[in-house]
Amino acid sequence: MEALLRMSKNRSQLTSGRLFAVTFGKAESQKYAIYLNQQNQLRAGRLSNGDLLPFYSKVSQSKYGKPNSRWTLYDTGYFYSSMEVENVTDQYFTLNADGAKPDGRDWTEYAGGNVLGLTSDSMGQLVRKITPIMRDILYLELLK
Repeated sequence: MEALLRMSKNRSQLTSGRLFAVTFGKAESQKYAIYLNQQNQLRAGRLSNGDLLPFYSKVSQSKYGKPNSRWTLYDTGYFYSSMEVENVTDQYFTLNADGAKPDGRDWTEYAGGNVLGLTSDSMGQLVRKITPIMRDILYLELLK
């Protein structure tokens, strides 16, 4: 009976916001959100609002060897490697990165600030990936 009472008490203390914060406090959830931003979106030349990045110019292709494809904002890889999840709250998390370029531009501010973030498609994939993680956290929180 004591175990049931403890579970009941734990359940009353576990809000959806706390479950969200605990889930996105985990490295696995954070890494997947970053992966989706990089691989599903930026590598495909897509911004978080669904807009497409421009194609590399003919000059960039001939002079710098850029591919005949959309910008990916990869270049040296520094921008991608600097991405991290910040500000995990009980309602949201934010992605951040060091987007400073030598010429003073900042990739994180490009296109109205839509570089970092997830499209609705990526959000759907994130939900599918984290549902089992949330379920495990819920289970552990109830039993503690």
